[in-house]
Amino acid sequence: MPTPRFLLPAILSFACASPTLAEQRRDLSGVTPESLAGVISALPEQRAVQGGEAYIEGLRATEDWLIEQLEGFGYKVQTQEVRYVPHRRARGGEGREVVVTRNIWADLPGSQTPDEVVIFSAHFDAVPGSPGANDNGSGVAAVLEGARVLAGEPAPRTIRFMFFTAEEFGLIGSRQYVAQVLTPKLESGEERFIGCVNLDVMGYYSDEPGSQRHPRGFPGDPDAPGDFVAVLSFAAQADFLREVATGMRRAEPEVKILSTEFLPLPLPDMMRSDHAPFWNAGLPAVHLTDTANFRYDHYHRSTDTLDKLNLPVYAQVSRAAIGAVVHLASPESPQERDAEDDAGANR
Repeated sequence: MPTPRFLLPAILSFACASPTLAEQRRDLSGVTPESLAGVISALPEQRAVQGGEAYIEGLRATEDWLIEQLEGFGYKVQTQEVRYVPHRRARGGEGREVVVTRNIWADLPGSQTPDEVVIFSAHFDAVPGSPGANDNGSGVAAVLEGARVLAGEPAPRTIRFMFFTAEEFGLIGSRQYVAQVLTPKLESGEERFIGCVNLDVMGYYSDEPGSQRHPRGFPGDPDAPGDFVAVLSFAAQADFLREVATGMRRAEPEVKILSTEFLPLPLPDMMRSDHAPFWNAGLPAVHLTDTANFRYDHYHRSTDTLDKLNLPVYAQVSRAAIGAVVHLASPESPQERDAEDDAGANR
């Protein structure tokens, strides 16, 4: 029979191993507004596959910096060459010279089932003309901080810290990774896929009434505040989304989450980031976001700078996202789950 491309629902329900609850509860307190802001500030403000040579050089400098950081944390870094051919009328007018860039990742190998992989991802490019503090310095910083605080402390399953290139111009990096790297590993049985937690534009929050807008086709209150993180998926992947939300709440009980497992299919606006190639391949993934242009007025603008972010809430959401990845990589027994649920009910 064909090799399964991802683990069966019974395995996704995490009833296949029995680490202690303490094993899941890592100390994430080191992920702070200051540490996250430090990462965002270190990223070149010009980093794109379009816009001219300065942007391409900035993109490559970002690649080198990410590799240096990951190696400094003790990881073995892997890369994938990604080739991008700009449109003739692309911003910057540089013709059709091929731009060669790289996807970058590092694994924290699992202590029990290292062939079972959880991907924690963010794209590191921006659009020309925007410094990209929120899009997507915020996602990069959260994933990199996750790699830092979890270094040397493996979970039962492998955690892959993934940085995609060329997201802003067609999800090029993630599409090539899923097609050329991940799918062959799954089809050969070399790896088994738990799911992807993708972060993109996750640093802006407001409690002002009416600060949250909604995409067409999404039921929403016009007076709603934009004070939550959206965890996006759809009905066919509802079980995976719920596990992500569970892990987020265990790490940060006060985090406000809006989830979309009730949607029968993704809305078009839900297909705009690097989780989409996983969905298109039939693989579990969620997208964590502050909803970008539906809340953040500086999206893809020159004003997308660090001072616009709500750093305390962003840090809380970042710790929640890291907690979700640890939860996915740390399957628990039914007895442990019942004990945790009982403890939560008594708080």
